[in-house]
Amino acid sequence: MTEPGEAEAERQRLTARVADAFARSQVLLAASEAFTAATTLTEISVAVANLVSNQPRSPAYVDIALLEPDGQHLVRLRNEVLPVEIRQRYQRIPLTADQPAAECVRTGRPVFVENLEQLTERYPPLHADWAAPNRQATACAPVPGPDGPLGALVFVWATPQSIDVTEQAVITAIAGYAGHAISRLRAMEHRVAEVRTRYEDTRAAMLLMQRNLLPRALPVLPGLNVAAHYRAAATDHTAGGDWFDAIPLGQDQVALTVGDVVGHGAAAAAVMGQLRAVLTGFLVEGADPGEALARLDRFVARVPGARGTTAWVGVLDSRRRQLYSASCGHPPPMVITAAGRHRNLPLTVGGPLGLPGPAHQIAETSLESGEVLLCYSDGLVERSGRTLEDGFAALGTAAATARLRYRDVRPTSGALDLVCELTVDTVTRAGQRDDATLLAVEVLGSTPSPVCVEVTSDRPELSRLRRELAAWLVSAGASEEDVLAVNLAVGEAVENSIEHGYRDSSGTVGVEGSLTGDGRASFTITDRGRWRTPPVDPSHRGRGMIMIRQCVDTVELEDLAPGTLVAFDRELRRAPVFGSTSTRGFDPADTADTPADLRITLTRTDGRPCAVVSGPVDMTTAGPLRCRLRDLSRGGLLPLSVDLTAVTHLGSAGIELLYETAEEVLHSGHTLRLLAPDGSPGSAAVRLSGLDSIATLLDEGTPEVDGRVQRAYGD
Repeated sequence: MTEPGEAEAERQRLTARVADAFARSQVLLAASEAFTAATTLTEISVAVANLVSNQPRSPAYVDIALLEPDGQHLVRLRNEVLPVEIRQRYQRIPLTADQPAAECVRTGRPVFVENLEQLTERYPPLHADWAAPNRQATACAPVPGPDGPLGALVFVWATPQSIDVTEQAVITAIAGYAGHAISRLRAMEHRVAEVRTRYEDTRAAMLLMQRNLLPRALPVLPGLNVAAHYRAAATDHTAGGDWFDAIPLGQDQVALTVGDVVGHGAAAAAVMGQLRAVLTGFLVEGADPGEALARLDRFVARVPGARGTTAWVGVLDSRRRQLYSASCGHPPPMVITAAGRHRNLPLTVGGPLGLPGPAHQIAETSLESGEVLLCYSDGLVERSGRTLEDGFAALGTAAATARLRYRDVRPTSGALDLVCELTVDTVTRAGQRDDATLLAVEVLGSTPSPVCVEVTSDRPELSRLRRELAAWLVSAGASEEDVLAVNLAVGEAVENSIEHGYRDSSGTVGVEGSLTGDGRASFTITDRGRWRTPPVDPSHRGRGMIMIRQCVDTVELEDLAPGTLVAFDRELRRAPVFGSTSTRGFDPADTADTPADLRITLTRTDGRPCAVVSGPVDMTTAGPLRCRLRDLSRGGLLPLSVDLTAVTHLGSAGIELLYETAEEVLHSGHTLRLLAPDGSPGSAAVRLSGLDSIATLLDEGTPEVDGRVQRAYGD
């Protein structure tokens, strides 16, 4: 029979085991609840530490080491819990390292080390870091995932531990709970990312649709600068119903319109596109602002969703500086003076389109040189918690401040872009719940004078010609695209006149250009020689006229007997700004080449020689480049690349030599490779000439110099 003392001891042991089992079950229950509530990886790691912090034999610190996406390293979630002296070494652990956490993830089995003796035996390199009072034992359990371990749950004790089977099971179970929580969190993040991607794709598609319904370009007119800035609402509505437009009417007049369709989304954008197109048609047909709005009012009755639209229409005579305007429920335009003051235009306002209201009446306003007319939508003046008058004042102050800040920027067209951007940035800084549209027109004190340049055939200064043309075009407000196209067309006409008109003699070629009242750059190129009749099959020659026609809108040739006149024009346009795109004044030096002329440097790319060309390639520089390319390709026997990234002008003479080079290497079974970023002068000329049909055109990637740079022409 058992002695009373032994029975009591057995009872106490059983009671302790039951209490210990109950405590462990409570830990597992708490783990399940804590992991269910966790929404971040850090919260999961902290939840583990909190679970065991008040338990008997609590570890000194707890962490989770997660496997990186590359599957080659473990990264601790709570690096700050490590002692400072070893934190850097253990924050990111290679999976191949001889360490407990790495072994645990590699094998998928838990690792238990009860004291320093076991540690030294199993992981000798760790002894120096662990031989301290607060690092005596560790347990690492794999954190399971759907496709293998996600990482390791790491416990570290300050004293040696006897980790029995039951405690091992609890640690492994907690690691399992952590794995489920991490997998759930990652699945949720993946779903959120998918939804966000779909949302962004939808938003981008709607904004693209709206952008295509708005004007892609603004006119460049004598005596005026025109700029526009559109920014969609920072909400889920994405596309909206705001619009703007500037339509040249001829005879120094331009029609200006801004409007706002009720609502947001694709439906509002579609209605906006219809109303803008119809209103533009009325104005082009000759309707004045009042008549145009009256006719639009009648049209609105036939368009679902168009009722309540507000609009403002003005016709500005740039020569007389008179503005004739009418409005239907739209905020009045604002005038910013050169001195930085602002005023609202006095308007007789009619009711919104499609709704009862007073008839649309025309107001006449005089504008002064240096003043800027701001036409805008209500998204720039309406804010929750403030009056409309406060909104007008805030917009006026922001625009006046921007006007003073950029008044000395040249060219003035670039300054107006900056004024628009800063104004919109300032008034929408506190948030933007509606689309913001700003159309600005600056009244200039003068119009561009015609440009006249004379080029001699025996010493053609083509670089000077391009610089003078670029400076004149930029001063008129032309875009970079227009400058490149006009320079290419004029350069081709001049080179053709010299090559064909003065084959056996010398003479001059005259270039004259002017900006017409409807925003067209008109040029004439004259010589006293005679152009040869173009061959039926020009092969790689005779492409100058083809390139001219592709760069301009109309071309005419006239035989002056003796001499030839080439006349062409191109409509100049500037792009409006959509979104938060940063702008700056366009510098003619960006497109005009410098007096340094041609430079050729040798590199290698993909095992083939590559000629890196910089500067202008025209009739005056094509000869040295032809010789250099033939030398590099050994007369076409070797494959060749030509980097045109830094080419500032590529005329028909350069195209001719590249055609010759392409055909030479093609006969040897190779293809000429041309490197030119999309939109660069080199890329544009190659595409216009059709050279990319027999050569490979790459718009990205510039070969690295391999250290064997040879002689550079022009040094």
